[in-house]
Amino acid sequence: MTTRLLFRKLVFLILLGLHLPLHAQMSGSYTLGGALSDYESFTDAVNDLRVQGLAADVEFRVRPDTYHNVRVDNIPNDSNYHILFVYDGTPGDSAVISGQLKVINTRQVTFKRFTILPRENQRTSCVTSELSNYFTLDSCRVLNLYNCDFDYDEGLIKLNFPWEGAYMVTYIRNCEIRSAERTFYYGGSKGSVWIEGNTITGTIVNGGNQGSLFAFKFHYYDNIFYCTSDNFKQAGQEFRNNTFYFESIFDLEIQGELYFNRFFTDVAITSGDVTGNEFYDFAEMKWCNNAKVYGNQMHGRFRTIYSHGIKIANNTFFKSVRLTNDNTSFWNNLVYDSVSFTHGPGQFIFNNNFHRNSHLYLGWTSGKLINNNLGNLYIEPPQVPSWTIEDNNFVNGESGSVCCYGDNARFYNPQYDSLLYAYNPLLTGKGGKIYPRFKYDVDSVLRKKPCTIGANEICFSWQVHTINLSCSDSIQLDLCTDTLINSYWSPAYVFDDTLSPNPKVYPNSEVTVYLLTLEGEVIDSLLITPEASTPIAKADFQIHLLEVGFQNKSRCADAYVWDFGDGTISTEESPVHQYAETGNYTCKLLATNTLGEDEFTLNILLTGVGKNKYNDSFGFFPNPAKERISIVWEKEFHTVRILNIQGKTVFQKTVEGVNRLNVETNRLSAGIYFVRVKSSEGEIRTGKCVILK
Repeated sequence: MTTRLLFRKLVFLILLGLHLPLHAQMSGSYTLGGALSDYESFTDAVNDLRVQGLAADVEFRVRPDTYHNVRVDNIPNDSNYHILFVYDGTPGDSAVISGQLKVINTRQVTFKRFTILPRENQRTSCVTSELSNYFTLDSCRVLNLYNCDFDYDEGLIKLNFPWEGAYMVTYIRNCEIRSAERTFYYGGSKGSVWIEGNTITGTIVNGGNQGSLFAFKFHYYDNIFYCTSDNFKQAGQEFRNNTFYFESIFDLEIQGELYFNRFFTDVAITSGDVTGNEFYDFAEMKWCNNAKVYGNQMHGRFRTIYSHGIKIANNTFFKSVRLTNDNTSFWNNLVYDSVSFTHGPGQFIFNNNFHRNSHLYLGWTSGKLINNNLGNLYIEPPQVPSWTIEDNNFVNGESGSVCCYGDNARFYNPQYDSLLYAYNPLLTGKGGKIYPRFKYDVDSVLRKKPCTIGANEICFSWQVHTINLSCSDSIQLDLCTDTLINSYWSPAYVFDDTLSPNPKVYPNSEVTVYLLTLEGEVIDSLLITPEASTPIAKADFQIHLLEVGFQNKSRCADAYVWDFGDGTISTEESPVHQYAETGNYTCKLLATNTLGEDEFTLNILLTGVGKNKYNDSFGFFPNPAKERISIVWEKEFHTVRILNIQGKTVFQKTVEGVNRLNVETNRLSAGIYFVRVKSSEGEIRTGKCVILK
């Protein structure tokens, strides 16, 4: 016994003889192991802890040696001071605990950097924690080198928690744990186990009477598992950032919430939440009602069965998918292979990108198929009327294997990259309305209204400098910002709103559009080249008394014929027509080009009371205008002004006693202008006018 220990015992006897209390509680750091240490053995250290008690945290720095059957038990620690046993030696040496390490009814005990080994033929647990809150193994090696066959209620590491009363916590961190079987054994019902950063080989969990473990919580974070059994099923489990290996003909059966794990094995999942994982082999989910499958990479086949209401979103599927359940929500996914919905009503298939060689099969099902980029589609013939099919883009065009196209079908090349993201800006704004459940895209970006067809919103990021489109088509220049700051679009006549961050362009002829700074400097440009197509006739009008100004909004046409419904016609692009009397007239516009023609009908009611179509007495026509505009108002003018897009006055006239004025516009540049009139009573009206050249 060391001089220090002899002195302590002598003082202890003297104080007892004087009938004085002893208050020399332990704190600080001590050495353990060997003749020159504060304590020769674990037994001596634990006895002092039990007798003297704790005044603060205590650390025992353990010298290299082999220690047999270490027991830490019944140490009072109401203040939750930390009791740390840590190996204190060179990395090439070790402190070995042989046989059993038992921590019984003691709080806040940590063993760090030990090698812990069961003896040959040992059938009892190597590490046992019983009723010991915050017991921790840190950076230890717990190895079943002799392949001991543990008894039924034992294991390499045995954790016993209370059946009632206080809820206890155990941490296993940064350890190497290896056993052919029974790696962990759990008992009791009131516990939480945090297993973090370990490398674990063996039968992962054997919980004994698992039916009584309903209150257990198992947290597996950042571990590497080499499984030797297919059973990883247990209530109350959470897996995060783990890697799993299992070489067997069977699936690894796993139950619990799965976040950001990697599986190099076939896996059978029973879970409510499967998020951000990578599956390199076959993955199957069954009995997972209302589960969420979000943001996973599926490199192997994927299947669900007996899983009502499952939600599958933002995943990438490289191999085939088979979904055998009802009320599935399948959206924002990237799909390289076939997908089969084999039965069940209430399927929702929204905003996905399917590879051009993929096949979507819908058999004996019903639901909605909306806003997808689709390769090949087949719906069982009796089921077609049960499906709502809208706003899909068929990647293979009309040559794909498609049984039905539905409403508002499109035929664009999505311009996929290697990750199956679509980049064709013609898909922007073609996706119809936003459904509340599917308002975010694959990158969690809020979708525009109307949205891009497919999984991802396509922002106009100047990746291309030339767009070819049909002149009957449009393009939406979406900058994916809420406002256009310190810049505007040009030329103005192409845009309804030059300050919009996502304007639509309907070009009839080749045009270069620019994004300019307010000082007129070019930020970037895009050449839009329309390809010939059959015309689309469209028109609008404004009324003043018996005079009607017609605004031609047709596209792809190069000739026009107006039938005003009163026996007269015109071939002007946007004529102004004076009717002889009031009445109801049917006016028809015929728009033609070399590929065909289209007709548009307007119903015009003339009452002769000076009101225009919009029940507003102020107006001007034609709009757009080339040579002149006629400005009318039921009030008498005082001043008339025309301002450009920068707010500069380009025309101004003071007039008295009139409510109509013709203004020549042929000297004005093409663009958007604002017409502002002021009455003699001081009332002001403003409207926007487009001047063409």
